[in-house]
Amino acid sequence: MDFPLPKAGSAYQPRLRRECYGELIQIDGSNHYWFEDRGSACTLLVFIDDATSTLMQLRDVFCFRDERLVGAQLAFSYERKRFILAENEMTRGLPGKYLDTYAFPDGRLEVRWKGVSIPYSVFGKDQRVTHAAITENKHLSAVLEFIKKEQGQRPPKKRRAGKQRTQHEPTG
Repeated sequence: MDFPLPKAGSAYQPRLRRECYGELIQIDGSNHYWFEDRGSACTLLVFIDDATSTLMQLRDVFCFRDERLVGAQLAFSYERKRFILAENEMTRGLPGKYLDTYAFPDGRLEVRWKGVSIPYSVFGKDQRVTHAAITENKHLSAVLEFIKKEQGQRPPKKRRAGKQRTQHEPTG
């Protein structure tokens, strides 16, 4: 469908913005060689809400999208971390299938299956329990004292020297 273009030098009449989000969505396009010499010219379309100037769709465009295989434990690896999917009716059928990950420039990561966002938790492989974290336990000294007391009340163990499982009996 062709729209008439304004004549050169003509001015547009100003108008007020719409009041409600979603009431008017403006679409603008830019035909350009977005991929330099690696492809032909493409048109980038942007959908903008008139009331709030919010981009309606294109955030998925400016992110790194990848696929990950879901394991039997509803988990997958991404950037040296283990992601565990929340168990629900949809995720129970995902082991052995690929889902989509969306890494956004602001650091957020979204996990989706067929366009539906899936909640998850992260378990970093680099996480370690340090000695400082163990000794910070305020009950540790009481537990160690109890163990020492219990060990002191037991009779000492008989120590065996060498192997004693032989059935050989020495004869004079």
